[in-house]
Amino acid sequence: MCSMIKIVLAVIFYLAVIPKNAYGYLDPGTGSYAIQIIIGFLLGGLYVGRKAIGQAMSYFTKMFSRHNDDDEKQS
Repeated sequence: MCSMIKIVLAVIFYLAVIPKNAYGYLDPGTGSYAIQIIIGFLLGGLYVGRKAIGQAMSYFTKMFSRHNDDDEKQS
């Protein structure tokens, strides 16, 4: 049983380490589309992050401001 495990591990190691030729074709349009998707995700993430930070700043500014509307109404 132990020798069988060694053989299986040796085959897995051989398949994982020894490179093989892929003979594949990647269309140039596919690469540009992938770049557009990556740029879209980055810009979308920046937008969402900026909006979230702005909302958090607004929330904390309102929470910690010393401005009272009641004081202005009495004047």
